[in-house]
Amino acid sequence: MKPRSQQKVSQNFLNDVISRRSVVRERQAPSWRQMLAFTALHRYHGQENQVFEEDMANTETKYRWYQRIGPGLITACVVIGPGSILTSSNVGAANGFAMSWVVVAAVVFMLTFTTLGAKLGVVAAESPGDLVAGRAGRWLAALIGFGVFFISAAFQFGNNLGVDSAFAVYWRFDYTVVFFNLLAIGFLYFFRNLYQAVERLMMIFVGLMLLSFAANLAFAFAKRPAFGEFLRGFIPPIGELVSREPDLSLLGLVGTTFVITAAYYQAYLVKQKGWTEADLEDGLVDARVGAVIMALITLMIMSTSGAVFYNGTLQQLLKDVKVAGGHFVLQQDKVFVRLPGNEPLPENLAHSLQSQQKKLYDYMTRWSAADLAKKAPISDREFIEFIKEAKKAKVQFELHGSQIVAAGEKVTERLNRETAVHQGTLRSLMSQASSDEIAAKTRLKDVKDVARQLEPLFGPAGQALFCLGLFSAAYSSFLVNSMIGGFILADGLGLGSRPTDRWPKLLTTLALLTGMGVALLVIKAGVNPVPAIVAAQAVTVIASPLMAGTLLWLTNRRDIMGERKNGILANVLGTCGFLLLLVMAWHLATEGIPRRIREFRAESAAVQPHQNHVQQQARQ
Repeated sequence: MKPRSQQKVSQNFLNDVISRRSVVRERQAPSWRQMLAFTALHRYHGQENQVFEEDMANTETKYRWYQRIGPGLITACVVIGPGSILTSSNVGAANGFAMSWVVVAAVVFMLTFTTLGAKLGVVAAESPGDLVAGRAGRWLAALIGFGVFFISAAFQFGNNLGVDSAFAVYWRFDYTVVFFNLLAIGFLYFFRNLYQAVERLMMIFVGLMLLSFAANLAFAFAKRPAFGEFLRGFIPPIGELVSREPDLSLLGLVGTTFVITAAYYQAYLVKQKGWTEADLEDGLVDARVGAVIMALITLMIMSTSGAVFYNGTLQQLLKDVKVAGGHFVLQQDKVFVRLPGNEPLPENLAHSLQSQQKKLYDYMTRWSAADLAKKAPISDREFIEFIKEAKKAKVQFELHGSQIVAAGEKVTERLNRETAVHQGTLRSLMSQASSDEIAAKTRLKDVKDVARQLEPLFGPAGQALFCLGLFSAAYSSFLVNSMIGGFILADGLGLGSRPTDRWPKLLTTLALLTGMGVALLVIKAGVNPVPAIVAAQAVTVIASPLMAGTLLWLTNRRDIMGERKNGILANVLGTCGFLLLLVMAWHLATEGIPRRIREFRAESAAVQPHQNHVQQQARQ
């Protein structure tokens, strides 16, 4: 018989052991007291404790379903943000359901690299930054860190604007983003177990997004049942892809779904969750669940837009007129197409033009000041100043009968008088449009535009649901996107990579404040964010392929991965994804960035003559 003192010690720890058993079954980390209790009973009870050891062995790999996911779900939240919502909506509006297969392909590549990140995180004992530094040098780890941080900080203003847009539909307050940034910073420092708090919050946001966007899709299909077209969209048009020049603009859809920075960060998330190599199977399940969520939400958004906004006849007409070198002309109450040499219209073009008269007339008689500013004659200084002021007030010019009037919440008496003075110039600019200009008017300008156009179709309930999903998407990306930049940079500099370390939190805070600052400049001062976008895209050209190549390199090293190094399928898909990122980088470098710079210069050139004139008068 055990001494009375030993029996008393055993009894005192009994409740803790029972608690320890429940912890093991629920797969939670035990406290130090529970571990001490288990050790004490093993020491004092000998064989009596064998039942507890067997219980641990039997329950070690038994998870409840929601405990097998987490990092992949957080990654899905980062991918689905305001940018992906707007891009998916515009692709659906321009192509209907035809590009669903592109989403699936992008998700396959995202799943491949997310899986590589998860494998690296659970197998390697060191963080990715330390692994890179130890094998290639700290300079490469720092280069990756600075690239990711700059991208995250520069694009963080988009998440801020998304949060602002979700509220601006109902309530105009210019400092909404300040409140939510302070909330995010408090969230960052308040919770002792930051990862667990983020994971639970992201579960709520994912649920809200699925509910909101599924409800909107149900509204859309109720108005326009198109299940056959929806299913055909998953079949790639092989013949068109071979015979036609590829549409590189669709790389935007791929780029908002295949986000290599989020896949790279998966290695950090699985470590924060506490997974080890024994949990690799669950990490793979988690990555697949996250990929399915990404695909579902993106497809729901794109399909809703395709069912509601897509006009196939108009899109084909715009393409045909552009190929023929023609443009649209508004004469009296009718829109015509003028071809080079005044050639007669082919019969198919004439028929399409007739069927789209109402839609084209609406486009030709309503122009925003921002659109007209791009066409404004530089030599007319008075008109330049007028259109600049109208653009700042977000004026839309509309043709009512024979008169052009200024519409908008900020229209002043002065703007009305100036509109009357410049009737001739306005009518000249509004009466002619190229196919590209009409196509631009069919595009959704921002996420607020999507919400506004859904209200007359779905009613207030549909708009409210969309805004709920928009806020969930924006704010879920809000915190995690900045964490990606802060944590990867801190790790690259050798300053720590765990949520308990100081520098990852400080750099995350810096990313949050940078995004908030740029967003406030856009909201309050009307500053053009194009320079920030161009700079971030320029860094993306280098950073994205570099990160993908680094992840492939690390997961193919036997000294890191052992028997878990990449197989043939992972390397084939990873190489294809890497090449796709190179193509996307080339497209950004040769098309995307130069186009944005041209637009920015054209806008600046439209204002510069007047500024020079004012400066000259001031000197005189």
